[in-house]
Amino acid sequence: GFGYDTSHVAAPQGHSQLYKLAEKGDLKGVSGLVENAKDPDERAKLINHARRWTEVDYRASGFTKEYEWFDLTSVSVAARHGHTGVLKYLLEKHADPTLDGCYTDDAYATTEKAAKLYLEQQTRQVMTYRTQTTSPRLSIPLKGQTAEEQAGDIYLSLKRAQYNMALVEKALKFWERAAYAHARYTDGVRNTFTNRPK
Repeated sequence: GFGYDTSHVAAPQGHSQLYKLAEKGDLKGVSGLVENAKDPDERAKLINHARRWTEVDYRASGFTKEYEWFDLTSVSVAARHGHTGVLKYLLEKHADPTLDGCYTDDAYATTEKAAKLYLEQQTRQVMTYRTQTTSPRLSIPLKGQTAEEQAGDIYLSLKRAQYNMALVEKALKFWERAAYAHARYTDGVRNTFTNRPK
């Protein structure tokens, strides 16, 4: 970018198939992949995998500073997008909710923080809806729904977000923070997943 030499920066890894399915909320696809991993260690690797990516900080001196990160895990991305079925399933299969991920420059999340971000997003949506429906000057595009149907969908999303938050908080009572939970990528870290629920 802008005359900086970044040829030495590794291309980011692609997201795993499990991550992509979790991000879409595809419970059938997620469970199919997880159930095919019969070995407990391989299953832990599959469930807790996070891609490696590089953040590049462009300095005024003409040089760059690179930071390598672990992205979100599949359970965290399910929490971030409010996919209750996938979130619950992965937690039941011992996905580690303590693993931190950096999903964009200076933005980090464990599963708990990802669930909290989704809850905050849904709360803002409810507040926006309330403001728009009480003001005669503002209106919401209904996308083929009645106002009652749209209100129902908005409030249902908030209830789902609250449930997801409670689910993650309950699961965390059974986990100690993993020694390898930090988001900074290091070779050899997160090759094995020894953290298990109590």
